[in-house]
Amino acid sequence: MFPLRTFGLAALVCAVGSWAVTAELKPVTISGGGFISGLVAHPTEKDLIYARTDIGGTYRWNAAKWEWEPITDFIINNALAGNGANLLGTESIALDPHNPDRLYLAQGDYVQWDPWAAFLVSDDRGKTFKQYRSPVPMGANDMGRNGGERLAVNPHWTDELWFGSRTQGLWRSTDRAQTWSRMNQLPDSSTYGIGIISVIFDPKNVGTAYVASHAVGGLWVTWDGGANWSQVGGQPTQWSDWTKSIVAASGTAIQSSGPLPIKIALGKNGRLYITYSDAPGPWGVLYGEVWSYDPTNGNWKHITPSREGANTYPAPTGNKKVVPGGWNGISVGNGDTVVVSTLDANGEDSVYLSRDAGNSWKDLGKLTTPAGAGGNSQKESDAKLRNGTPLPWLSFQNRGSGIVGFGWWLAAILLDPFSDRLLYGTGAVIWATDAVSRADSNQAPSWYINTEGIEETAILVLKSPPAGPAHLFSGMYDLGGMRHDDFSVPQPMYSKPTFSSTDGLDFAGRAANVLARVGRNDHPDAGVAGCTQGAYTTNSGDSWTLFQTCVPSLEVGNGGTIAVGADGKTFVWSPSKADGKGPYTSSDYGKTWTAPSGLSKQTTGIAADRVQANTFYVYVEGDFFVSTDGGKSYTKKGNGLPCCWTYTGTPVTSNLRAGELWVSVKGVGIYHSTDFGNTFTALAGSGSSLNPAVFSIGAPQTPNATETLFLWGIPSASQPEGLYMSTDNGGLWTRLNDDAHNYGGATVISGDPRIYGRVYIGMNGRGIICAQALGT
Repeated sequence: MFPLRTFGLAALVCAVGSWAVTAELKPVTISGGGFISGLVAHPTEKDLIYARTDIGGTYRWNAAKWEWEPITDFIINNALAGNGANLLGTESIALDPHNPDRLYLAQGDYVQWDPWAAFLVSDDRGKTFKQYRSPVPMGANDMGRNGGERLAVNPHWTDELWFGSRTQGLWRSTDRAQTWSRMNQLPDSSTYGIGIISVIFDPKNVGTAYVASHAVGGLWVTWDGGANWSQVGGQPTQWSDWTKSIVAASGTAIQSSGPLPIKIALGKNGRLYITYSDAPGPWGVLYGEVWSYDPTNGNWKHITPSREGANTYPAPTGNKKVVPGGWNGISVGNGDTVVVSTLDANGEDSVYLSRDAGNSWKDLGKLTTPAGAGGNSQKESDAKLRNGTPLPWLSFQNRGSGIVGFGWWLAAILLDPFSDRLLYGTGAVIWATDAVSRADSNQAPSWYINTEGIEETAILVLKSPPAGPAHLFSGMYDLGGMRHDDFSVPQPMYSKPTFSSTDGLDFAGRAANVLARVGRNDHPDAGVAGCTQGAYTTNSGDSWTLFQTCVPSLEVGNGGTIAVGADGKTFVWSPSKADGKGPYTSSDYGKTWTAPSGLSKQTTGIAADRVQANTFYVYVEGDFFVSTDGGKSYTKKGNGLPCCWTYTGTPVTSNLRAGELWVSVKGVGIYHSTDFGNTFTALAGSGSSLNPAVFSIGAPQTPNATETLFLWGIPSASQPEGLYMSTDNGGLWTRLNDDAHNYGGATVISGDPRIYGRVYIGMNGRGIICAQALGT
């Protein structure tokens, strides 16, 4: 039995502030880790800046604290949430230019999850919101999420908003988003089903607005408040000869007959700037252009940086055989200042600065790139927050080469209207400089990472072992996962093999230094022998060793689930693909994998007994199986569990006692066994009011007490969905969060077996939260 450790270790403290909750909550710091899809600044108030993300909601910049503050954490976004499902992703942000307190958000993750989309309206900069149902679906995590702001406030009548939808054209509200009517006068044109991708009003001319549909010739204008519309005359409807020459030289076909608008911006000089691509993005774009338009005389100008004859410094590489990617972000400054960004430029992604309306450009990526480095990049040693804290996980971009990329998916870009600061978002972080004007004298701006407070990772699995140097191991999309030695600063990703996503992770209950992880590996490390989708460690993750072989039927895009026997000598791996066999077992570190007898189904519902070696439990489609020979054979048991193929759940095994386990069945209840799964007893409310989404256990209140239970879900009909704790095996549940701190809802939780009252919560887009029950 392992001793319980007390709360208060400096690197592991997760207490923060004073909220009306029964637990102290704090992010496990990763700092970024997801796509920043938009940056919006108020035009008249310094430092009032908002960042939107595709799946993690919206943040407001707090300059005094130097951090981004999440303002949409009240949203619940899982299957138990009813009308809250699908609301965490932000499709668009709109600000009232005359009233800095007014804020509008368009919320909805996926069009196919209609009807759950909404407009959030705030009169206090996002401290509180009113919520109004949207008449159209939204797609903050769909293709085209890198586009412009679809939601806009009319600067001449600020109770009026326009919204460009993906599926049903342009809409207008005259009562601050409470009700909406469709503006049928605008033709509904679109390519790829993206719809209207950008909406802007002219603040100097009453009734004038521009709308961009993602279609050839998709730029429209109205001069009478939307009563009548015209296609903007002279807009590019065919690709320029310059683009055609690159297409011919590269041999890669272009994907559209003409330029498709991505973002539009109206400069202080009265010019309109438009970025174009041949596909919606944020991935899959091959070609693009940048144009400007002068409404006073109707003149269009091709201003794409790096095109033939353009004055771009440093000079472009000029290799026309390389597909160049498209163009995306735009931000305008005073006078003729404008910045634009590339999209999907094959390692050459960059931000370009112009002081003369696009006649000449400074390539900020090339100015920054160290001599001799390939593509556009920065030194890995410069990948730090402004206070000097490094982001070691960012090194995954170039796998230990000493540099990090300048970024990818450069959709969000912002010239601070009150300073020399420039920010641009990527698929992972926000980069910033306080001295963009250094580029005017051909010097590289000094950059830092500006994601303090932003936690946007999508968590797949969390494990807290009973011993070892770290209390938490994570598996996540995109970044693979980390050993979290210190919750207050970003940690490095797992060492090689480098997974793009870790789908399964487990530790040995009585040899906690032994762990295994399985996942997706899009770009296997060169020259590595073995299974690039599975690895184990015998030193708590200081280093990892590939399994010699992979299990049969393993899919490239999903590593499946793995369980480690209590003694660390047996591994049971279940691939995600059904193959007519049961979970495979190995006792020779993956040299061979054997299919079991008695079980012929693959499943995520597998767990090892934490105390007794060679004992494994499986719950699949309502049937429960036990193996006592290291996964070689299984016997059907589970008297008292809900049966039949529609039921799925994962066994959760005691860290202290052999044969004790719980099975949590989503939407049904939680069931407890103390006899190795022979019989189960339903916890109070199971089959009626107890509705768990995810479940875990943690350290008991006293050494001889039952382990603490944690669930995210609904424990009874009188309690709302949330995070709960029980110290009496489900007799009484205490809520640990409140309605302001739902974080979008949990995808996984893991109790800490060493610290009483502590549980780690993983979300799909809001990272990891450490919750510590008060008074413990």
